[in-house]
Amino acid sequence: MGGAEWRPASMGRTGPAENFVPSAEEATAASGASYYWFSKSIAVDAAVQRGRSYYGSPDLTYAYDSLDPNGNITIKWDIISWTPDGYVATVTMTNYQQFRTISAPGWRLGWSWRKKEVLWSIVGARATKRGDCSKFKRSRPHCCKRDPTIVDLLPGTPFNQQVANCCKAGVLKTFNQDPGNAASSFQIAVGLAGTTNRTVILPKKITLKAPGQRYTCGRALVVVPTKYSSSGRRRVTQAFRLVNGVRPLKREVICS
Repeated sequence: MGGAEWRPASMGRTGPAENFVPSAEEATAASGASYYWFSKSIAVDAAVQRGRSYYGSPDLTYAYDSLDPNGNITIKWDIISWTPDGYVATVTMTNYQQFRTISAPGWRLGWSWRKKEVLWSIVGARATKRGDCSKFKRSRPHCCKRDPTIVDLLPGTPFNQQVANCCKAGVLKTFNQDPGNAASSFQIAVGLAGTTNRTVILPKKITLKAPGQRYTCGRALVVVPTKYSSSGRRRVTQAFRLVNGVRPLKREVICS
């Protein structure tokens, strides 16, 4: 297992997991050297891989799938704009496993904040608990927990509470079998956080749980920026992106 090949779908490169770091060209491309408004945003792309150990641990063999050795779930955390006390980010999960779908009651995504961040709002998903928001007297955040857990909304959610690829009750098909239903997204407004690329600190201990499946994830890496189209596809913007390399099953390390 120590020499396992690891390939996050967004990067398109293969190599020993423990040696997977962005090239100089990729790091430069991710510097946001675009004149577009969103060119200085940030994201985390967590590639979650079943049965292959990012750290070369030998105790993951029971999760290994010989029919899908490079299957993964990729989580992208793209900061698309800044707010007075934080940022707005789009979080997207894509199931690149060949055969393993996520069935109802669906995925549960969690993480731990590194500072005192709060979730002012979420569109396309919700936190399972609000936590203690008593110190906020005027406007109360959606979630004040240090370790929020996020779940998908149900089909039929009002349109003004949706974003693209949301509201599937947490069900994810595989990209190989049904590309149109292999991704799930939601948008978060994070407060009490950094407001620039230099001051933002990404969350840690990202966890992804699904019925009958468990995953663990690794550290964040810089990758090529995500590009978005708007205004009828006539305008393209890009986000500065970090990747969170992930491995499946084993303890509670960063996961997706």
